[in-house]
Amino acid sequence: MIDVARYDGREPAVFDRVVPNEDIEGLRVLGYLVVTDPGEGIRTADGFPPKSFHTETVQGFTLRPGRCRSWSS
Repeated sequence: MIDVARYDGREPAVFDRVVPNEDIEGLRVLGYLVVTDPGEGIRTADGFPPKSFHTETVQGFTLRPGRCRSWSS
């Protein structure tokens, strides 16, 4: 998971894709989703996506200044 604590850019950031920085041994990544935080912070939860979280595709996702998001694989 990539936790974007806060985006403080001046313009919206539009994402094309997410790729790992290095090979992930013993794990097959099926894809990535943007998981929005319902306001309670990142925590453990059963299932995916966890209840009360909303998911969106990465390609074309817009992150606006002052917003927080998390990325999950």
